[in-house]
Parts: sequence; C-alpha cells; structure tokens
Amino acid sequence: MAFMTRLALVLGVLLSAAGGMMPARADFLPPGRPGDTDPIIQQVLNCWSYGHRPNAKGAGVGVGGQKLVCAHGEAKTAVMKDAIARITALDAQTLVIWSQGGGDPQAAAELAQTIVDRGITVIIDGPCAGPCVWWLAASPKRLVTPEAVFDFSAGPEAPEAVADRVRQANGIDLNALRQTGGPAQRRDEAALRALGLGVTVLPPIVAVKPTPT
Repeated sequence: MAFMTRLALVLGVLLSAAGGMMPARADFLPPGRPGDTDPIIQQVLNCWSYGHRPNAKGAGVGVGGQKLVCAHGEAKTAVMKDAIARITALDAQTLVIWSQGGGDPQAAAELAQTIVDRGITVIIDGPCAGPCVWWLAASPKRLVTPEAVFDFSAGPEAPEAVADRVRQANGIDLNALRQTGGPAQRRDEAALRALGLGVTVLPPIVAVKPTPT
C-alpha cells in the first residue's frame, strides 16, 4: 500500500510537470490571440499555425493586410525557388524566416535580390546564420523576435552580385559583416545597430491556444 501511494505521488508530480510544458508552436493559431494583439506578432503566429516551424513549405496571408511567406530551414535550391514563387504569387510584403545556414549560395542570393527588389520586410524568428544574414541585410525593414540568434561568421561569402546590390540598396557590406559579426549569440538592438543592422526587436510572444470549436 505504501508503495502504491508513493507511485501515485510520483505520477502526480510527472503529470503536473508535463501539464506545465509549453505546447509546440504549431498548436497555436492567430484566432486564439486577444483582439488587440500587434498585427506583426499575429503574422509570426500565423507562420506557427501553418506548422512551418521548422518546415520550409507553404504560404499564407497574414492579418493586418500584410501578406506573408514563411521560409524556414536550409537555403536549398528547391526551397529558395519555392519561396520566391510564393512571394511573387502573393505579392508578399513580409518574409518570416530562420535558417541555421547551409544550402545553395546562388539560390540564397536570388532570394536576397528578391527582397531588395520588392522591399520586403524580414522577420527573423530563430537562428540566423550564413545566407539568412544576407536576407536580413537586404531588407529595408528588419524585425527580430526574442528567439533570434545570429551567427555572422558562419557560411560562405556572399556572391559579388548580391553583395553589390545590398551595398547599393542599404549601405551594408555583407562580407565585412561576416568578418566582424562574430560567432552565434543573441544580440540586442544596440549590438545589431553597431554592426550596421538597424532592427526592431518584437516583444516576447506569449501565445494563446485557441478554444476548440
């Protein structure tokens, strides 16, 4: 009997701990957010709700009139072409992205060119290394969530054409940024501004799981 009592106590503690764990982001949907939620945060949640983290597929129209595309993962040729095609099809204004690097530098450069040409807002929502840094620098409006972690030294040098394009558009030298930015770490607005990257850091996103209907 004493053993059963102890077992029940242990199970109760484990269940309580499990209940306190945060669900996966894909469990959260924008309609579950309070009505006064910032539209930009709603857009990030929209990417979560489509289950695009960490997958690099799909697209959706965000709230607040902002059309967005989610593109997460390696800069593989097929992923980059798909992202550009979705941006074009939606006439997207916002790209929510994270990438730990890797992939095809030339394909990644084409996405950077698209960001410059269309003036797309880039939101970084996680690790950002290698070509991801090009996409951030290529954008005229850069937003980051508190989960963003940057590694400016990782990955290849930017192809000359995209480096020139970003330099002309935003005055940022991608290859100098790679050399001076250093290894992976979280950076605040002041630290990023010191590297020539003006960003806006979004407030912490506390998601609300929607009520089943």
